[in-house]
Amino acid sequence: MTTNHQKSLGLIIISAIMLALIISFFIFNSKKYDNTSSKRIFIIHSYEPNYPSYSFTEDLIKKKFKESGEKVEVRTFYLNCEKYIEREENSLMKKALDSITPWKPNLILVFDDQATYTLMSCKHPLVKQLPILFSGVNYPNWKLLNNYPNITGLQDSISYSAYFKLIKDIFGYCYVNVWLDRTYLGRKATRQLLVEMRKLNIREFGGTAYSLGPNETFNINDTTRFNYGKEDFDNFHVNPVLTRGLVRAENFFNETTSNDVPSVFMECIRNFVTNNLAYYSASPTFSVINEGFGFKSGIVGGYFTPLTIQIDNLVKDAVGVLHGTQIKDLPIRVTPKKYMIDWREARRWRIPKSAIPNYCQIINMPITERYKTIFIFIYALLGALVISITFFIWYLYKKENKNKNLVQKELGQNERFLSLALGGDNVFAFKIDEKKMFLFDYDFYAITGQEQHTIPFDKFLEYIYPNDRPRFIFKKERIDKSLNNSIQCRCCFKDKQYRWWEFRYSFNEEDKTYSGLCLNIQRSKRTEEELILARKSAEESDRLKSTFIANMSHEIRTPLNAIVGFSNLIVSDESIMSDNEKDNFLKLINTNCDLLLKLINDILDLSRYESGQAPLVIDSFNLNEFISDIYETTKNRIPQEIDFLKELPEVPLRIETDQHMLTQLINNLISNSIKFTNKGFIKIGYNYEDKYVNIFVEDSGVGIPEANQQTIFDRFNKLNQFAQGTGLGLAICKIIAIQLGAQIKLNSEEGSGSCFTIILPFKTTQL
Repeated sequence: MTTNHQKSLGLIIISAIMLALIISFFIFNSKKYDNTSSKRIFIIHSYEPNYPSYSFTEDLIKKKFKESGEKVEVRTFYLNCEKYIEREENSLMKKALDSITPWKPNLILVFDDQATYTLMSCKHPLVKQLPILFSGVNYPNWKLLNNYPNITGLQDSISYSAYFKLIKDIFGYCYVNVWLDRTYLGRKATRQLLVEMRKLNIREFGGTAYSLGPNETFNINDTTRFNYGKEDFDNFHVNPVLTRGLVRAENFFNETTSNDVPSVFMECIRNFVTNNLAYYSASPTFSVINEGFGFKSGIVGGYFTPLTIQIDNLVKDAVGVLHGTQIKDLPIRVTPKKYMIDWREARRWRIPKSAIPNYCQIINMPITERYKTIFIFIYALLGALVISITFFIWYLYKKENKNKNLVQKELGQNERFLSLALGGDNVFAFKIDEKKMFLFDYDFYAITGQEQHTIPFDKFLEYIYPNDRPRFIFKKERIDKSLNNSIQCRCCFKDKQYRWWEFRYSFNEEDKTYSGLCLNIQRSKRTEEELILARKSAEESDRLKSTFIANMSHEIRTPLNAIVGFSNLIVSDESIMSDNEKDNFLKLINTNCDLLLKLINDILDLSRYESGQAPLVIDSFNLNEFISDIYETTKNRIPQEIDFLKELPEVPLRIETDQHMLTQLINNLISNSIKFTNKGFIKIGYNYEDKYVNIFVEDSGVGIPEANQQTIFDRFNKLNQFAQGTGLGLAICKIIAIQLGAQIKLNSEEGSGSCFTIILPFKTTQL
């Protein structure tokens, strides 16, 4: 008994322990996968916010997290690396990381080479504290990665060999033109391209054989040079007979072929300059990277990791890290690649579907093209059905028309007269007998306020507008046998106001009488007049559009000519210039680039506001703090010889409006004052009264002549044609003011400065 009792007690203890372990396991896992609270994800992109694929990328990331059951809160930072040098990028990255430190993110996701490199090189303490996953990196910086065990990710390695296979399968023997640059990534891409060319026995570049040795310069084309330092490609010589010039650099804007050999372009790098370069090439453009593909960037296809696969793998890793997976358990790996073709771009270059290899995945192909055979069958079936229905309807029509003709022969004069009487307002039947006497139906007399009686033709002419009387003639010779004749004229029957009427009539040979309908067509005439005005307005809009295009062509051509001209001077082998001259030319190129970018941004803002694609975001804010913030962020732009002042009321005001639009409006006015003020002061501030707040920007500049003050807000209107600017700043101000329900008042005198006042309605709320 004692032994059995001990066994039972042991079983009970073991069962209790197992039950406790099971309960603990479920509690642990429920906490481990508790998704009730949101995880904070910080996303870093390399380029500017309006980069083509970014909106799609972020939507896809959120979708994949949602599908995984993970609740996330996302914040995004755009490095805009093409705008800044490395030192500025590091500073921007540190500021971004400082701003999210109080937010306490759980994970950082970083995209592309530049953002990944800057994140690791900025030396911010948060970089070593958080798990970080990168994606879309073509050339990882392994030296830096060795210092960060908390960073891993997905490498999108480049394969030029696969690229050449795709090109050859589509075009056969052809010239492949490449564009590269002298950046770190450009040098990396060039090295890999040369190595893979050697493996493929392609040893001619630009029609010339080269050997790369220590400190040797390699020329890609007439305008780009690459220096590879001490790198040595042993015996990298070319046999032109074997390679037959498969890869050669051609003039980018002029398609040149030899012996009908096709030419294509290969995009090896992606940056701000090459963002839409493919649209301007003279030949189809293929890419070895996925950036921009499928987003109307001009890329026909290539061999790379599709964005959907890249994001899917990244989010899977992110979910694992959020649930406890260690970074050390996620080695850096290469994402799978596919041969991709954009159907829209293939059609643009007239590449037939039959020329596209079967191993390619085609995107953006319409369903009608993808299932062309099925649709042809459906169209044929619908065509046969329509023909059958049409024939049946025609048969019924002929049969009905025959019966109708039989009935019409039995109708007399009264039946014909009554059939013309239609129900509804202002439509009346009439008849003119042999004695030229008018007789109308009862409703006509009732609406015109007359007694029912016959009206002599001469008496009826008195109701008609004098200028219309000559054409009020009923002649049977004018009547077409198949159509009723009609007369349109203005008549005044009772209220001394002329209105348009139409008389439709036919002639009866049996009793020599006219019968028909008179209709009040005043509304249709008014509509006709409105259509004429609308047509004139459309013609005026077309004229303004032509003027706008002409101005745009001039404004864009000027900085482009400067950029191209000075660039050619700098890289020309024939020109000998000092370093100072080159620096000056580079400054001029940068200045014109900034001017061109400002012009494009202004045009985009103008289009966005006019098309209504910039909805108002109304919020309440302290106007004193708002003006002070603008003052602090702007004062560094003010020249030292100009005093920058602000004037604010002692009692601050809280208003409700769109802060972003109001900020852009005030900044544009300040920029305008800076441009035309050489000395004195620039002052910003506001005052308020009743239901309006008056925000002003005042200066002691050159002022605006009274004759030009009415047109100062027109597009491309520049009082000083030699001053920098596009002439769109004040036009944008006017459109923004309209969006905000405000007005802009100008008070200026030539030589005495100007004062622009934004009159904004508001609900009185003092702090």
